[in-house]
Amino acid sequence: ELDESYRFNKYLSDRLPLNRDVDDTRPPACMRQKYPRNMGTVSVVLIYYNEAVSVVFRTIYSAINRSPSHLLKEFVLYDDGSIWEESLGEMKAAAERVTEVPIIYVRNTTRGGLMR
Repeated sequence: ELDESYRFNKYLSDRLPLNRDVDDTRPPACMRQKYPRNMGTVSVVLIYYNEAVSVVFRTIYSAINRSPSHLLKEFVLYDDGSIWEESLGEMKAAAERVTEVPIIYVRNTTRGGLMR
């Protein structure tokens, strides 16, 4: 059933594993591509507002599982002034349970959006 707050089936989303296998759907040429090992590291920034914890952490684990560990420096979770309880306490608690890569949690107290 559609959750009117989220506009998708949150009940089902919350029951899917956060860390799950997903088929690699890249074209064959992309799968054969070789990259230098000594590339710089990246920080992944996820900006969200009133988002379901399951959606954010499924995204994080997808990036962890599909990125060479030596390239993934950190995730920055930027809460853009969420007001829903789930986006507040549960998100930070879930971030503290991830051990594969550092997660920096930043919370803006008012909604600013991407453009100011």
